Amino acid sequence: MATVVIYDSEEKNPTTLELATGFALADTTGAIKFGCRAAACGKCSMTVLSGMENLNLPNPKEARGLTLFGRNLPNVRLACQLRVFGDCALKLNGVSK
Repeated sequence: MATVVIYDSEEKNPTTLELATGFALADTTGAIKFGCRAAACGKCSMTVLSGMENLNLPNPKEARGLTLFGRNLPNVRLACQLRVFGDCALKLNGVSK
């Protein structure tokens, strides 16, 4: 199991999820607002506060989306493309295109 802590954009009001190893964040409900779930809108842009090593590597679709949204930074990911393999903490960015 992996513990995922999701903070709002001000790093307050944490939501904690216990997820199976390899679970896709796009399959969660409530804690993250998804738009397209296809790396095309940027609504689920998140800053990884800790545990980057416990996330899958960015796929080409995610890398293109992050570049398009001007968010291609080492610690920014799109939650709709993430799989969790261990504990991590994420902050919602609220970016939308």
